[in-house]
Amino acid sequence: MMTILLLRHWAAPLLVASALLTPFAASALPARAADQPVVRSVGCSPDSLRASLKALVVAPLPESDDESDADESASDEQQPAIKGSIELRGVNEDDSKAIAAALAARTLTIITPADATAAAKAALVDADQRSFKKPGLELENSQAVWSIETTLKGGGTNPNLEVKVDAGNGNILSIECD
Repeated sequence: MMTILLLRHWAAPLLVASALLTPFAASALPARAADQPVVRSVGCSPDSLRASLKALVVAPLPESDDESDADESASDEQQPAIKGSIELRGVNEDDSKAIAAALAARTLTIITPADATAAAKAALVDADQRSFKKPGLELENSQAVWSIETTLKGGGTNPNLEVKVDAGNGNILSIECD
């Protein structure tokens, strides 16, 4: 009889606590600010990013018209290099099928294109004034990223802006402007 009374006494608070905590257990926890790396901003005004994101402004690489470069891949490396959660060396950086196959061979999972677009929209101050193209899976400095091209409707600051979203965790790694 004493066991039944103790069970009744503790069951109600446990049920209430369970009901209150269930919504938090079902949803993914938001990334902590410390988890978000500094965003490399190449040729863009850092004012395009939300205040919660820190930008490292970098001058764009000069266009090379010399086709006789001995190591063309080295000239494509952006500096400072971004560091994402998934590194794939030895894979063609522009071949999304080869990248997807390399990810599958290593049993690595990535965020969806819709999640990548949502992350890009959340990072940009003027996202509601931009059109977003379908994300493309690429490698940037051997890091798996979703590349999302955006266009500012009506022109203005940074009219053509490309967002590089970490394919593994959804962090914003870089923005690049034409």
